[in-house]
Amino acid sequence: MKKFFAVLAGVALVVAPANAALRLFFSTVGAGASEDLTLGQINDMRANLGNPSVNSGSRIFLWAEMIAAPTSQKWNGISFDVTSTGGRITANSLYNYRVVDPDFGDVLYERWQGVNSGTIQPDGSVTGANLAAVVRGEGVNNGTNSDDFDKHSEIGVLGPVAGSRNLPKATLLGFYDVALNPGSSSAQIFIRIGNGGIVRSGAPGAEAIYLGVGDEAAGLTGSSFGQSSPTADATIVPEPASLALLGLAALALRRR
Repeated sequence: MKKFFAVLAGVALVVAPANAALRLFFSTVGAGASEDLTLGQINDMRANLGNPSVNSGSRIFLWAEMIAAPTSQKWNGISFDVTSTGGRITANSLYNYRVVDPDFGDVLYERWQGVNSGTIQPDGSVTGANLAAVVRGEGVNNGTNSDDFDKHSEIGVLGPVAGSRNLPKATLLGFYDVALNPGSSSAQIFIRIGNGGIVRSGAPGAEAIYLGVGDEAAGLTGSSFGQSSPTADATIVPEPASLALLGLAALALRRR
């Protein structure tokens, strides 16, 4: 898998990286596979860019954000896992956003050549997720096609206006449904760089990868196989009803 990817050619950063960087992050904002994002959703995602805290049973969305120079980027190999301490992934899907000509059936825009959403393991983690655009596919990019067609990207929602393709810009990749394990009062979710790494087309070498928000100094790159951010990329807390039941139980114990 490493050899396979080797052939593939909000919150602002205080100091921009010298070269291209990609941030994978979770958000409570997103859309379904066949739904277009709206400008309101893009603004909401930007206004709340961070490591979200969500109730057990919630859906969080995975995004990829292109950062810094060069001004034109295409990330065409993304391999990763999602792990949890105290919680689990109950369902997930990575999207292959595509636009088809309604008259002739031609594919006008397709993000990936191949999509593997990974496998949910008995411990609740998801391993083996892979997104690849080797001989076809747009990948995560800020090219001219993206502002014409890509309604799962910040660029496409803004449309062909001045500055729409300037970085940073983010692209929706898919969703994860998360839940607490029985008996857990909270859980942490981590994105982990997979065995295939994370690659940008034309990159001279491994480039900076940020997982969530706040780990910019962690030194992770696309070749940091099997490594996660030192800080959680999302947190799961009990549903309000569960918290109320816990409070009643504690009150009952005190009265005894």
